Amino acid sequence: MGASNVGSFGQLLLTLPGDISPFYYDEKYELSVSGLKDSADVNTQTTPYVFDFTVAVHETAIYDYGYGTSSHLFTTDYNNDGVLDTTNDGMAKVGGTTNALVNSPIYIDFDFKEALTGLNATSVVLTNDADGTAIPSTVVADADNSGVTVTPTADLAAGTAYKVIVKKSLVTDSAKNPLASDITLRFKTATRETVPKVSYSVTQYTPFDMPTLRQDGVIKLIFNGKVETAVAGTYILTDTTHAGTIPVKSVVSPDGKAVTLYPDTVLTAGDSYTIAVAGALTVDAVPLSTNVNANLTQEFTAGWETGYQANTGVETAEFNPTNKTLILTFDRIVDAASASLVTNYTINGGSLHIIGTSGVAKGNTVTFIVNTTTSVIVSGTTIIVAKKTALYTTTTQPKAFGTDFRPIN
Repeated sequence: MGASNVGSFGQLLLTLPGDISPFYYDEKYELSVSGLKDSADVNTQTTPYVFDFTVAVHETAIYDYGYGTSSHLFTTDYNNDGVLDTTNDGMAKVGGTTNALVNSPIYIDFDFKEALTGLNATSVVLTNDADGTAIPSTVVADADNSGVTVTPTADLAAGTAYKVIVKKSLVTDSAKNPLASDITLRFKTATRETVPKVSYSVTQYTPFDMPTLRQDGVIKLIFNGKVETAVAGTYILTDTTHAGTIPVKSVVSPDGKAVTLYPDTVLTAGDSYTIAVAGALTVDAVPLSTNVNANLTQEFTAGWETGYQANTGVETAEFNPTNKTLILTFDRIVDAASASLVTNYTINGGSLHIIGTSGVAKGNTVTFIVNTTTSVIVSGTTIIVAKKTALYTTTTQPKAFGTDFRPIN
Protein backbone atom coordinates (compact mmCIF):
# COMPACT_ATOMS: atom_id res chain seq x y z
CA MET A 1 0.00 0.00 0.00
CA GLY A 2 1.35 3.43 -0.91
CA ALA A 3 1.01 6.55 1.26
CA SER A 4 1.60 10.26 0.67
CA ASN A 5 0.98 13.52 2.52
CA VAL A 6 -1.76 15.45 0.76
CA GLY A 7 -2.24 18.44 3.04
CA SER A 8 -0.99 20.56 5.91
CA PHE A 9 -3.12 18.81 8.54
CA GLY A 10 -1.40 15.47 8.57
CA GLN A 11 -3.75 13.89 5.99
CA LEU A 12 -2.58 10.73 4.26
CA LEU A 13 -3.65 9.43 0.82
CA LEU A 14 -3.61 5.65 0.92
CA THR A 15 -3.66 3.81 -2.42
CA LEU A 16 -5.01 0.26 -2.47
CA PRO A 17 -2.63 -2.09 -4.31
CA GLY A 18 -5.28 -3.47 -6.66
CA ASP A 19 -2.67 -4.44 -9.26
CA ILE A 20 -1.09 -6.84 -6.76
CA SER A 21 -3.86 -8.14 -4.53
CA PRO A 22 -7.39 -7.72 -6.00
CA PHE A 23 -10.04 -6.17 -3.79
CA TYR A 24 -13.53 -7.51 -4.32
CA TYR A 25 -16.78 -5.58 -4.52
CA ASP A 26 -18.96 -5.43 -1.42
CA GLU A 27 -16.24 -7.02 0.74
CA LYS A 28 -15.46 -5.43 4.10
CA TYR A 29 -11.84 -4.62 4.88
CA GLU A 30 -10.00 -3.29 7.92
CA LEU A 31 -7.15 -0.78 7.77
CA SER A 32 -4.87 -0.39 10.79
CA VAL A 33 -2.50 2.58 11.06
CA SER A 34 0.20 2.59 13.75
CA GLY A 35 3.68 3.94 14.50
CA LEU A 36 3.07 7.41 13.14
CA LYS A 37 5.46 10.15 14.27
CA ASP A 38 5.19 13.91 14.29
CA SER A 39 7.24 16.16 12.04
CA ALA A 40 9.93 16.57 14.71
CA ASP A 41 10.25 12.82 14.98
CA VAL A 42 9.74 13.11 18.72
CA ASN A 43 6.23 11.85 19.49
CA THR A 44 5.17 8.41 18.34
CA GLN A 45 1.63 7.07 18.03
CA THR A 46 0.93 4.60 20.83
CA THR A 47 -2.57 3.43 19.96
CA PRO A 48 -3.33 2.02 16.46
CA TYR A 49 -6.00 3.70 14.40
CA VAL A 50 -8.41 1.14 12.94
CA PHE A 51 -10.71 1.87 9.98
CA ASP A 52 -13.35 -0.36 8.42
CA PHE A 53 -14.22 0.14 4.73
CA THR A 54 -16.01 -1.53 1.82
CA VAL A 55 -14.89 -1.55 -1.81
CA ALA A 56 -17.88 0.07 -3.48
CA VAL A 57 -16.92 0.30 -7.16
CA HIS A 58 -17.32 -2.58 -9.59
CA GLU A 59 -14.44 -3.45 -11.89
CA THR A 60 -15.03 -2.27 -15.45
CA ALA A 61 -12.57 -4.18 -17.59
CA ILE A 62 -13.87 -6.72 -20.12
CA TYR A 63 -12.57 -9.84 -21.77
CA ASP A 64 -11.97 -8.71 -25.35
CA TYR A 65 -10.01 -11.49 -27.01
CA GLY A 66 -12.22 -12.36 -29.98
CA TYR A 67 -13.29 -15.93 -29.25
CA GLY A 68 -16.64 -17.42 -28.40
CA THR A 69 -16.50 -17.07 -24.62
CA SER A 70 -15.02 -13.57 -24.60
CA SER A 71 -16.14 -10.31 -26.18
CA HIS A 72 -16.26 -10.73 -29.95
CA LEU A 73 -17.91 -9.93 -33.25
CA PHE A 74 -17.92 -11.86 -36.53
CA THR A 75 -15.66 -11.21 -39.50
CA THR A 76 -16.33 -14.23 -41.74
CA ASP A 77 -19.37 -16.34 -42.56
CA TYR A 78 -17.48 -19.41 -43.74
CA ASN A 79 -20.59 -21.38 -44.70
CA ASN A 80 -22.21 -18.38 -46.41
CA ASP A 81 -25.48 -19.43 -44.82
CA GLY A 82 -26.32 -16.18 -43.06
CA VAL A 83 -26.15 -17.96 -39.69
CA LEU A 84 -23.24 -16.77 -37.54
CA ASP A 85 -22.03 -19.08 -34.79
CA THR A 86 -18.93 -19.31 -32.63
CA THR A 87 -18.09 -22.83 -33.79
CA ASN A 88 -17.93 -22.45 -37.56
CA ASP A 89 -17.39 -18.77 -38.36
CA GLY A 90 -14.56 -16.26 -38.02
CA MET A 91 -14.47 -13.92 -35.02
CA ALA A 92 -12.33 -11.03 -33.77
CA LYS A 93 -12.09 -8.83 -30.71
CA VAL A 94 -14.56 -5.97 -30.68
CA GLY A 95 -12.21 -3.10 -29.90
CA GLY A 96 -10.15 -2.09 -32.93
CA THR A 97 -11.59 -4.56 -35.47
CA THR A 98 -11.83 -3.06 -38.97
CA ASN A 99 -13.49 -5.88 -40.93
CA ALA A 100 -16.65 -6.72 -38.99
CA LEU A 101 -19.52 -8.25 -40.96
CA VAL A 102 -22.37 -5.79 -41.45
CA ASN A 103 -24.82 -8.31 -39.97
CA SER A 104 -22.66 -9.27 -36.99
CA PRO A 105 -23.98 -9.11 -33.43
CA ILE A 106 -21.60 -7.66 -30.82
CA TYR A 107 -20.99 -9.66 -27.66
CA ILE A 108 -19.48 -7.99 -24.57
CA ASP A 109 -18.19 -10.17 -21.75
CA PHE A 110 -17.36 -8.49 -18.42
CA ASP A 111 -14.29 -9.75 -16.59
CA PHE A 112 -16.01 -9.83 -13.21
CA LYS A 113 -18.22 -12.89 -13.16
CA GLU A 114 -21.22 -11.78 -11.21
CA ALA A 115 -24.76 -10.75 -12.03
CA LEU A 116 -25.07 -7.17 -13.22
CA THR A 117 -28.28 -5.16 -13.19
CA GLY A 118 -29.37 -2.77 -15.91
CA LEU A 119 -27.95 -4.43 -19.04
CA ASN A 120 -30.54 -3.28 -21.57
CA ALA A 121 -31.07 -1.10 -24.62
CA THR A 122 -30.90 2.05 -22.49
CA SER A 123 -27.57 1.32 -20.83
CA VAL A 124 -25.87 -0.46 -23.75
CA VAL A 125 -26.00 1.68 -26.88
CA LEU A 126 -24.62 1.18 -30.39
CA THR A 127 -23.90 4.41 -32.28
CA ASN A 128 -22.25 5.69 -35.43
CA ASP A 129 -18.80 6.73 -34.24
CA ALA A 130 -18.62 9.77 -36.49
CA ASP A 131 -21.88 11.55 -35.68
CA GLY A 132 -23.21 9.68 -32.64
CA THR A 133 -26.41 8.56 -34.34
CA ALA A 134 -27.97 5.73 -32.34
CA ILE A 135 -28.31 2.47 -34.26
CA PRO A 136 -31.55 0.58 -33.50
CA SER A 137 -30.56 -2.70 -31.84
CA THR A 138 -31.81 -5.44 -29.59
CA VAL A 139 -29.87 -5.89 -26.37
CA VAL A 140 -30.02 -9.23 -24.56
CA ALA A 141 -28.14 -10.03 -21.36
CA ASP A 142 -26.71 -13.49 -20.69
CA ALA A 143 -28.70 -15.78 -18.43
CA ASP A 144 -26.29 -15.03 -15.59
CA ASN A 145 -26.20 -11.28 -16.42
CA SER A 146 -22.43 -11.28 -16.78
CA GLY A 147 -22.39 -10.45 -20.49
CA VAL A 148 -24.57 -8.83 -23.12
CA THR A 149 -25.26 -9.24 -26.86
CA VAL A 150 -26.05 -6.23 -29.05
CA THR A 151 -27.72 -7.10 -32.37
CA PRO A 152 -28.47 -4.32 -34.90
CA THR A 153 -32.03 -4.60 -36.22
CA ALA A 154 -30.75 -3.97 -39.77
CA ASP A 155 -27.42 -4.50 -41.48
CA LEU A 156 -24.81 -1.88 -40.65
CA ALA A 157 -23.31 0.24 -43.41
CA ALA A 158 -20.20 -1.19 -45.03
CA GLY A 159 -16.85 0.46 -44.31
CA THR A 160 -18.24 2.51 -41.41
CA ALA A 161 -16.97 3.09 -37.86
CA TYR A 162 -19.24 2.32 -34.89
CA LYS A 163 -18.95 2.21 -31.13
CA VAL A 164 -20.71 0.44 -28.29
CA ILE A 165 -21.09 2.33 -25.02
CA VAL A 166 -21.97 0.74 -21.67
CA LYS A 167 -23.12 3.59 -19.43
CA LYS A 168 -21.65 3.40 -15.94
CA SER A 169 -24.54 5.14 -14.16
CA LEU A 170 -27.11 2.63 -15.42
CA VAL A 171 -25.30 -0.66 -14.74
CA THR A 172 -24.74 -1.88 -11.19
CA ASP A 173 -23.64 -5.03 -9.41
CA SER A 174 -25.74 -6.97 -6.92
CA ALA A 175 -24.73 -4.53 -4.15
CA LYS A 176 -25.99 -1.59 -6.26
CA ASN A 177 -22.44 -0.37 -6.87
CA PRO A 178 -22.15 1.32 -10.29
CA LEU A 179 -19.44 0.70 -12.84
CA ALA A 180 -16.39 2.87 -12.27
CA SER A 181 -16.58 4.40 -15.74
CA ASP A 182 -18.28 4.11 -19.10
CA ILE A 183 -17.06 1.29 -21.35
CA THR A 184 -16.52 2.25 -24.98
CA LEU A 185 -15.58 -0.23 -27.72
CA ARG A 186 -14.94 0.97 -31.26
CA PHE A 187 -14.95 -1.14 -34.43
CA LYS A 188 -15.39 -0.76 -38.17
CA THR A 189 -17.34 -2.82 -40.68
CA ALA A 190 -15.67 -4.32 -43.72
CA THR A 191 -15.96 -2.69 -47.11
CA ARG A 192 -18.49 -4.22 -49.49
CA GLU A 193 -17.60 -7.85 -49.99
CA THR A 194 -17.77 -9.99 -53.08
CA VAL A 195 -21.20 -9.71 -54.69
CA PRO A 196 -22.71 -11.99 -55.68
CA LYS A 197 -21.65 -15.16 -53.94
CA VAL A 198 -22.86 -17.89 -56.26
CA SER A 199 -24.01 -21.25 -54.95
CA TYR A 200 -26.38 -24.02 -55.92
CA SER A 201 -29.43 -25.25 -54.12
CA VAL A 202 -28.40 -28.27 -52.06
CA THR A 203 -31.30 -30.32 -53.40
CA GLN A 204 -30.00 -29.84 -56.92
CA TYR A 205 -26.53 -31.30 -56.31
CA THR A 206 -25.71 -34.80 -57.40
CA PRO A 207 -24.82 -36.76 -54.26
CA PHE A 208 -21.30 -37.67 -55.34
CA ASP A 209 -20.02 -34.51 -57.02
CA MET A 210 -20.87 -31.22 -55.32
CA PRO A 211 -19.64 -28.91 -58.17
CA THR A 212 -22.01 -30.72 -60.54
CA LEU A 213 -25.55 -29.55 -61.24
CA ARG A 214 -28.39 -31.83 -62.31
CA GLN A 215 -29.22 -31.63 -65.99
CA ASP A 216 -32.69 -30.37 -65.08
CA GLY A 217 -31.50 -28.39 -62.06
CA VAL A 218 -31.78 -24.72 -61.23
CA ILE A 219 -29.07 -22.23 -60.32
CA LYS A 220 -29.35 -20.10 -57.21
CA LEU A 221 -27.40 -16.87 -56.76
CA ILE A 222 -26.96 -15.54 -53.23
CA PHE A 223 -26.27 -11.82 -52.80
CA ASN A 224 -25.19 -9.89 -49.69
CA GLY A 225 -27.79 -7.21 -50.30
CA LYS A 226 -31.10 -6.56 -52.02
CA VAL A 227 -31.10 -7.13 -55.76
CA GLU A 228 -33.01 -4.74 -57.97
CA THR A 229 -35.22 -6.10 -60.75
CA ALA A 230 -33.04 -7.34 -63.57
CA VAL A 231 -33.48 -6.61 -67.26
CA ALA A 232 -32.90 -8.95 -70.20
CA GLY A 233 -29.27 -9.97 -70.45
CA THR A 234 -28.51 -9.63 -66.74
CA TYR A 235 -27.90 -13.36 -66.33
CA ILE A 236 -26.15 -15.28 -69.12
CA LEU A 237 -25.75 -19.06 -69.06
CA THR A 238 -23.14 -20.34 -71.52
CA ASP A 239 -22.26 -23.88 -72.53
CA THR A 240 -18.48 -23.50 -72.79
CA THR A 241 -18.03 -27.03 -74.17
CA HIS A 242 -20.20 -26.46 -77.25
CA ALA A 243 -20.09 -22.66 -77.36
CA GLY A 244 -23.79 -22.01 -76.93
CA THR A 245 -25.95 -19.67 -74.85
CA ILE A 246 -29.02 -20.94 -73.00
CA PRO A 247 -31.83 -18.53 -72.05
CA VAL A 248 -32.73 -18.49 -68.36
CA LYS A 249 -35.75 -17.23 -66.47
CA SER A 250 -34.90 -15.36 -63.27
CA VAL A 251 -37.06 -15.27 -60.13
CA VAL A 252 -36.10 -12.99 -57.24
CA SER A 253 -36.76 -14.19 -53.68
CA PRO A 254 -39.20 -12.24 -51.47
CA ASP A 255 -36.35 -10.66 -49.47
CA GLY A 256 -34.53 -9.67 -52.66
CA LYS A 257 -31.27 -11.36 -51.65
CA ALA A 258 -31.46 -14.46 -53.83
CA VAL A 259 -32.18 -15.12 -57.49
CA THR A 260 -33.19 -18.52 -58.89
CA LEU A 261 -32.34 -19.14 -62.53
CA TYR A 262 -34.29 -21.70 -64.57
CA PRO A 263 -32.50 -22.83 -67.77
CA ASP A 264 -34.83 -22.98 -70.76
CA THR A 265 -33.73 -26.50 -71.58
CA VAL A 266 -32.08 -29.43 -69.87
CA LEU A 267 -28.30 -29.23 -69.69
CA THR A 268 -26.01 -31.58 -71.60
CA ALA A 269 -24.41 -34.19 -69.38
CA GLY A 270 -20.65 -33.72 -69.06
CA ASP A 271 -20.62 -30.22 -70.55
CA SER A 272 -19.04 -27.31 -68.71
CA TYR A 273 -21.10 -24.18 -68.12
CA THR A 274 -20.58 -20.64 -66.92
CA ILE A 275 -23.21 -18.39 -65.38
CA ALA A 276 -22.35 -14.70 -65.64
CA VAL A 277 -24.01 -11.72 -63.96
CA ALA A 278 -23.94 -8.29 -65.60
CA GLY A 279 -21.96 -5.68 -63.68
CA ALA A 280 -24.79 -3.20 -64.19
CA LEU A 281 -27.00 -5.16 -61.77
CA THR A 282 -27.39 -3.19 -58.57
CA VAL A 283 -27.30 -4.59 -55.03
CA ASP A 284 -28.52 -2.19 -52.35
CA ALA A 285 -28.56 0.43 -55.14
CA VAL A 286 -24.83 -0.07 -55.82
CA PRO A 287 -23.80 -1.42 -59.28
CA LEU A 288 -21.72 -4.59 -59.05
CA SER A 289 -19.23 -3.07 -61.48
CA THR A 290 -18.13 -0.59 -58.78
CA ASN A 291 -16.70 -3.44 -56.71
CA VAL A 292 -13.35 -4.49 -58.12
CA ASN A 293 -13.53 -7.73 -56.12
CA ALA A 294 -17.03 -8.68 -57.25
CA ASN A 295 -17.36 -12.29 -58.34
CA LEU A 296 -19.56 -12.11 -61.43
CA THR A 297 -19.08 -15.60 -62.88
CA GLN A 298 -19.36 -19.19 -61.69
CA GLU A 299 -18.40 -22.39 -63.49
CA PHE A 300 -20.00 -25.82 -63.06
CA THR A 301 -20.54 -29.09 -64.87
CA ALA A 302 -23.77 -30.86 -65.81
CA GLY A 303 -24.01 -34.33 -64.26
CA TRP A 304 -24.63 -37.76 -65.70
CA GLU A 305 -27.29 -38.66 -63.15
CA THR A 306 -30.39 -40.65 -63.91
CA GLY A 307 -33.97 -39.70 -63.09
CA TYR A 308 -33.90 -36.18 -64.51
CA GLN A 309 -36.66 -34.80 -66.75
CA ALA A 310 -35.70 -35.16 -70.41
CA ASN A 311 -37.51 -31.94 -71.29
CA THR A 312 -38.66 -28.88 -69.46
CA GLY A 313 -42.34 -28.11 -69.06
CA VAL A 314 -45.24 -29.96 -67.47
CA GLU A 315 -43.99 -32.55 -64.99
CA THR A 316 -47.31 -33.85 -63.65
CA ALA A 317 -50.99 -33.43 -64.52
CA GLU A 318 -53.45 -34.54 -61.84
CA PHE A 319 -57.21 -34.62 -62.53
CA ASN A 320 -59.63 -34.90 -59.60
CA PRO A 321 -63.14 -35.65 -60.94
CA THR A 322 -64.70 -35.16 -57.51
CA ASN A 323 -63.29 -31.64 -57.05
CA LYS A 324 -63.38 -31.03 -60.82
CA THR A 325 -59.81 -29.73 -60.77
CA LEU A 326 -56.85 -30.27 -63.07
CA ILE A 327 -53.56 -29.33 -61.42
CA LEU A 328 -50.48 -28.95 -63.61
CA THR A 329 -47.05 -28.92 -61.98
CA PHE A 330 -44.12 -27.50 -63.94
CA ASP A 331 -40.39 -27.90 -63.49
CA ARG A 332 -40.05 -24.17 -62.80
CA ILE A 333 -41.98 -21.11 -61.72
CA VAL A 334 -44.34 -20.12 -64.50
CA ASP A 335 -45.48 -16.85 -65.97
CA ALA A 336 -48.94 -16.43 -64.43
CA ALA A 337 -50.51 -14.50 -67.29
CA SER A 338 -49.68 -16.99 -70.04
CA ALA A 339 -49.71 -20.24 -68.06
CA SER A 340 -53.26 -19.67 -66.79
CA LEU A 341 -54.74 -19.55 -70.32
CA VAL A 342 -56.09 -22.90 -71.48
CA THR A 343 -55.50 -21.83 -75.10
CA ASN A 344 -51.77 -22.13 -74.45
CA TYR A 345 -52.05 -25.92 -74.07
CA THR A 346 -52.59 -28.80 -76.47
CA ILE A 347 -54.69 -31.84 -75.50
CA ASN A 348 -54.31 -35.20 -77.25
CA GLY A 349 -56.48 -38.24 -76.64
CA GLY A 350 -59.34 -36.25 -75.17
CA SER A 351 -60.65 -32.73 -74.68
CA LEU A 352 -60.46 -30.10 -71.97
CA HIS A 353 -63.06 -27.44 -71.27
CA ILE A 354 -62.75 -25.25 -68.21
CA ILE A 355 -65.14 -23.14 -66.19
CA GLY A 356 -64.23 -19.47 -66.44
CA THR A 357 -61.79 -17.75 -68.76
CA SER A 358 -58.54 -18.95 -67.18
CA GLY A 359 -56.96 -21.02 -64.45
CA VAL A 360 -55.01 -19.93 -61.38
CA ALA A 361 -51.22 -19.92 -61.62
CA LYS A 362 -49.15 -19.87 -58.44
CA GLY A 363 -45.45 -20.61 -58.30
CA ASN A 364 -44.88 -23.67 -60.45
CA THR A 365 -48.50 -24.90 -60.49
CA VAL A 366 -51.61 -24.06 -62.50
CA THR A 367 -55.09 -25.11 -61.41
CA PHE A 368 -58.03 -25.31 -63.81
CA ILE A 369 -61.68 -25.87 -62.84
CA VAL A 370 -62.87 -28.48 -65.34
CA ASN A 371 -66.28 -28.64 -66.98
CA THR A 372 -66.73 -32.38 -66.51
CA THR A 373 -69.90 -32.42 -68.62
CA THR A 374 -68.20 -31.41 -71.87
CA SER A 375 -64.58 -32.51 -71.22
CA VAL A 376 -63.23 -35.93 -72.11
CA ILE A 377 -60.31 -37.01 -69.91
CA VAL A 378 -59.13 -40.62 -69.84
CA SER A 379 -56.61 -41.30 -67.06
CA GLY A 380 -53.24 -42.33 -68.47
CA THR A 381 -54.39 -41.81 -72.07
CA THR A 382 -55.23 -38.12 -72.37
CA ILE A 383 -52.02 -36.07 -72.54
CA ILE A 384 -51.37 -32.34 -72.18
CA VAL A 385 -48.51 -30.13 -73.32
CA ALA A 386 -47.78 -26.42 -72.95
CA LYS A 387 -47.42 -24.60 -76.26
CA LYS A 388 -43.79 -23.51 -76.38
CA THR A 389 -44.36 -20.62 -78.78
CA ALA A 390 -47.17 -19.13 -76.72
CA LEU A 391 -45.61 -19.20 -73.27
CA TYR A 392 -43.56 -16.02 -73.15
CA THR A 393 -43.59 -13.28 -70.51
CA THR A 394 -42.94 -10.77 -73.29
CA THR A 395 -41.63 -11.24 -76.81
CA THR A 396 -38.14 -10.14 -75.72
CA GLN A 397 -37.82 -12.31 -72.62
CA PRO A 398 -37.00 -16.02 -72.42
CA LYS A 399 -39.70 -18.64 -72.40
CA ALA A 400 -41.46 -19.30 -69.13
CA PHE A 401 -40.97 -23.04 -69.76
CA GLY A 402 -40.55 -25.42 -72.67
CA THR A 403 -42.69 -28.29 -73.92
CA ASP A 404 -43.19 -31.83 -72.71
CA PHE A 405 -46.22 -34.09 -73.05
CA ARG A 406 -47.55 -35.52 -69.82
CA PRO A 407 -50.41 -38.00 -69.30
CA ILE A 408 -53.28 -36.76 -67.18
CA ASN A 409 -53.78 -39.07 -64.24
